[in-house]
Amino acid sequence: MRRKSTVFATVAVLSASALFLSACAPGNTAADGAADSPSGAVPATAWDRATADEIADGGTLNLAINAMPANWNPAQVDGNEVDTNNTIALTTGSVYDISEEGTPELNTNYATSVELISEDPQVVEIKLNPDAVWEDGTPITYRDYAATWGAMNGTNEAYQPASTAIWEEISAIEPIEGDFDFTVTFSAVNADWASIFADVPGILPAVVASTPEAFNTGYVTSPMPSSGPFMISDIDTTGQVVTLTRNPAWWGDVPKLETVYVKVVSGDSQAAAFGNSETDVLSISSNADAYQTAQARSDASIQSSGGLTWTHVTLNGSKGPLADVKLREAVGHAINRSLISESANTPVGVPATTQAATFSCPDRRASKTTSETPSASTPTSRRRCLTNSVTPRETTARVRKTECPSCSR
Repeated sequence: MRRKSTVFATVAVLSASALFLSACAPGNTAADGAADSPSGAVPATAWDRATADEIADGGTLNLAINAMPANWNPAQVDGNEVDTNNTIALTTGSVYDISEEGTPELNTNYATSVELISEDPQVVEIKLNPDAVWEDGTPITYRDYAATWGAMNGTNEAYQPASTAIWEEISAIEPIEGDFDFTVTFSAVNADWASIFADVPGILPAVVASTPEAFNTGYVTSPMPSSGPFMISDIDTTGQVVTLTRNPAWWGDVPKLETVYVKVVSGDSQAAAFGNSETDVLSISSNADAYQTAQARSDASIQSSGGLTWTHVTLNGSKGPLADVKLREAVGHAINRSLISESANTPVGVPATTQAATFSCPDRRASKTTSETPSASTPTSRRRCLTNSVTPRETTARVRKTECPSCSR
């Protein structure tokens, strides 16, 4: 099974949008800034929000990425990276959105219902919204799901998927009646089955997934068909700018923004670009210099949240010296998590908090995650999952003018 994942925590600055993008930012030479956040741990998510009727129509949003995507297919191994996902986020969607609590929520733009109708065998029934179409007007049907499964399940080695996880445990995708209602049958119980229907891009058009050539290299220089409120209307490889405009085939509420510009700006230069009002979003991470720049911009506000990722140390206790639980406990106790948290958080105005060290061993084939404190009696299969965690934090500064391109979704 092939896997590729990107983990990032951020302190970010936004100007003209409630849209949050995040990326790691290097450097930390400025003096500590005053904390804008209240004392104690911040919530996992704490961004300002606005309803669609509170947002004016029109306007543009300027975002920054580190580099142009190497492949516009995010399900392919070269395209599965944060810049690609951030660039195409407004051009795609799925039957599920992920709530602030981390649970899947039905996105009725794409499906009228998604239900687990059998546990043994595990069978999911999906009823697609018949109004949902690709950019060229082609309906989104079960055939797109079946083609995506064929490209992602690892049975054809000519395909180069970023990961076969969960897809490889699907045994059948079968229509119920017509092209919009179908079942997905799994060969084993999988607690995380909903995650493959919530990721970017969620699902691929059959034209992209039906052949290895189209999947691997067909979208190296051109964008994939949109299934979201925006479409990529121009890729300027000379100026290093991607332009997104409203998708005329979009069947949902009309987006508020007219245009989104995604500009290539090197990580070291993104703070300066934001400070010069060239971009509207800045991810700070633990970069105190960028935090100072954000504070200096009068039309921006800085916001903080705990975030949905964390910094951790994971010890492999399956072999070698670390197979001794006492040694792993000693290493865990020796790590000064408070100092790490203070060094990362305090310079960017976020409370320095930590989480308790625990064993956390999720099993995607089980129905729950086991978490317990270290002990000599802990089974070997779980002992190797010892982690020491530092509470995550994300801080975002935004220009007070709020124009949210995704509010219509």
